[in-house]
Amino acid sequence: MGCFTFTLANKKPEKILGGVDYKSSCKLGYSCYAVVVCPDDTHIVEHYYNGYGDFGGHDIYDLVVDWNKNYLTAIIKDLKEKNVIKVLLTPEMEEIAKAFQEDNDEELRDILERCPEYERKEWKRTLGIIISCRNNENIPYPIKIVNNKRIKPYKDLYPSLDCQ
Repeated sequence: MGCFTFTLANKKPEKILGGVDYKSSCKLGYSCYAVVVCPDDTHIVEHYYNGYGDFGGHDIYDLVVDWNKNYLTAIIKDLKEKNVIKVLLTPEMEEIAKAFQEDNDEELRDILERCPEYERKEWKRTLGIIISCRNNENIPYPIKIVNNKRIKPYKDLYPSLDCQ
């Protein structure tokens, strides 16, 4: 899916003059130390961020779906109302989100069998990209990534905005 760059949750995101991108001091760099701060205040450490959303053996986009599981249909409804629909948000992906939110494993299996374009694992990553890219600050439990070892509680951090 490409590389992903995030603003740091321990710094207020500041845009460079012209307002298109964020200052490099506010962004997580590639090959850098990073810590994902989870909503329960646990941490996932990544010593060498590769740019693909992998942190400590976890996919950040799988995590954001799990954190926001109870809100998926509301988040998707909000995205549609604000007309910020990503090309990835298909009717089938909406069905997948609803089945996952409702813990309906049988329905989820049926949809995935009916739609082979959503591999069994990739659907969650795709859904995470849909709900959080360009929308992370608007979801109940946004992605929050820091680059330091003295970490504030989740509630005291800024959402990490995507900047690529």
